[in-house]
Amino acid sequence: KRLVRFRLCPSDSCQDETSAGCDSGYGDYVMDMNTFLEAYLQGVEEEREYQCQIYEEKCDYQCDGQDDDACDQACLTGYGMSDCYQGEGDEAFDPMDYVQCAEWAGNGGDDGYQYYVGPYCGDQGGAIHLGLFTDDTCTTFSSSESFYSMSGYELPYSDQNLVSTVCASCKENADDNTNNNNADDVAELCETMYELSGKSETNTNMGG
Repeated sequence: KRLVRFRLCPSDSCQDETSAGCDSGYGDYVMDMNTFLEAYLQGVEEEREYQCQIYEEKCDYQCDGQDDDACDQACLTGYGMSDCYQGEGDEAFDPMDYVQCAEWAGNGGDDGYQYYVGPYCGDQGGAIHLGLFTDDTCTTFSSSESFYSMSGYELPYSDQNLVSTVCASCKENADDNTNNNNADDVAELCETMYELSGKSETNTNMGG
């Protein structure tokens, strides 16, 4: 229950509609859930920053380079990139803080207990969620207090999957390739996951 299995598929045959992604030419890989989440979320954040940079430059041009927060925000929203805009004083819940079981920063239950937030497998193993726990190994779910009752908002990713089921490319972004002089053109996320995982590659010609 603390392991993640993922699959590397040929880029021309990966399908979002199937849970397995593909049924030929693939490699199956297994790794510790916490290690997988840390690598995955780091890769997601790097991709988000890359895309934000692209659209922020577009919006800066469209707003004539003026220091106009309202214009920038409206422009980014128009491109569907509103999450790139963070106003002064905004503090977002960062799931990266809880890829390993960690003390919840907003502790303060009326019962005087310490609470922890961490990932766990849900949906019969088809998703990874965050939960509220009473122990520092995140194995005992809280029953006496709810995250909402202590914070005033629902715990992010308590129902939503932390990991997207959409096929993601392992091709490195052009800017990353230029900056890192990475000749293999493979995204760091995929390299990390490949190196740290147990491998079953009988259905592919990738190296073992």
